[in-house]
Amino acid sequence: MKSRTSEAKDKPKPIRLTDRDRRLFRSLADYGVLSTEQVFRLHFSSIHRTRKRLRLLWRHRFIKRNVRLVRMGEGSSQYLYTLTARGRRIPGHGASAVALPNQDRRFSTSEHTLRINDFRVAISLACRNGTGLVLKDWRQGHQIRFNPTVTTGNLRTVVPIIPDSFFTIQYGGRDFGYFLEIDRGTADLGRIRKKLLAYLNLWHSGLVSAKIGIRSFRLLYITSSEQRLANLLKTMQDLAKSTRRIGICCVTVFSRYSLANSKALLEPIWQTIDHSGYVVRTSPFPGSIPLKLPIAPGKPPVCEPEV
Repeated sequence: MKSRTSEAKDKPKPIRLTDRDRRLFRSLADYGVLSTEQVFRLHFSSIHRTRKRLRLLWRHRFIKRNVRLVRMGEGSSQYLYTLTARGRRIPGHGASAVALPNQDRRFSTSEHTLRINDFRVAISLACRNGTGLVLKDWRQGHQIRFNPTVTTGNLRTVVPIIPDSFFTIQYGGRDFGYFLEIDRGTADLGRIRKKLLAYLNLWHSGLVSAKIGIRSFRLLYITSSEQRLANLLKTMQDLAKSTRRIGICCVTVFSRYSLANSKALLEPIWQTIDHSGYVVRTSPFPGSIPLKLPIAPGKPPVCEPEV
C-alpha cells in the first residue's frame, strides 16, 4: 500500500473537469472550507462518489485537504477541503472568498466555522425542492459589524456586535432578514445577556435598515445542549420583564437538525418567549406555518405554550 504522501507525489492520470467540479469549486470559494459530508450533501448523490472525486481533485492539486480530528466517542475523523491557487484559476467557479473574522488570506477550519457552514448548508438544502424559499445575501465577518448601545441603570455602553452571519430568505417576493449566532457553550451567560440586549436595541434603532436595507430581522441562536438551551431561555424570560420584542430571538440546539434532516430547520424546533413570558415553540421562517398566522415584522408566529 502506498502512503498518502507518496500517492500525492505520483503523477495522476489526466482529468476532465465537469460542470459539477466547477460548482464544487464555486462552493469552496464561497464557503471557504467544506467537509466531505457537506460536499456530498451539496453536490453528490453518493458518498462513495463524493470521496472518489474529491480524492482525484486533490491528487490533481485543485483542492487541499486537512484531517478534521474528533474526540474519542464523537465519531470518526474526516477531511476538510479548501481551494488551491490552481483551483481558483479555473474559469467558471466565479465566486470570491468569504471574509472570515480574524483571518487574512487563510480560511479557518475551527469547529466554530464548521458549525456555521453546517447551518448554511442545511438551510440551503431546506430551501430546495419546492418550498418557495430562496436563500440569498449571506454575509460573514466584520462587514456586518454594528455598535448599538445598552443601558444598564444610568450607564449607557456601546456593545459591538459581529454576528456569525447575516442572511436573507426571500418568500413571496418579500425578504426576511436573520442574524445567526453559534454558541458552543463557552461564553458567560452574563455576556450573552448583554449581547441579547444589544440585538434588541439594534432592532429598535434602525441601524440594520440603514446599513443592510432590511427593516426587520430575527436572531437565530443555536447552542450546544438542552441544558444550555434552558439557561438561555431563562435569560430571555428575565429580559422579557423589562424589554420588548424578545420574540425576535429564537433558540435551538445542534442536535435538533442535521445535514441529513435539513428540513427540520423549517419546523418548530425553535423556542422563544411570548408576550406573556411563556416558553413557546416556533418556526421563524416564512411559508412553514399556517397562513392564518400573520408574519409581523420582527415577531415570529408561535405555537401553544409548553407545559
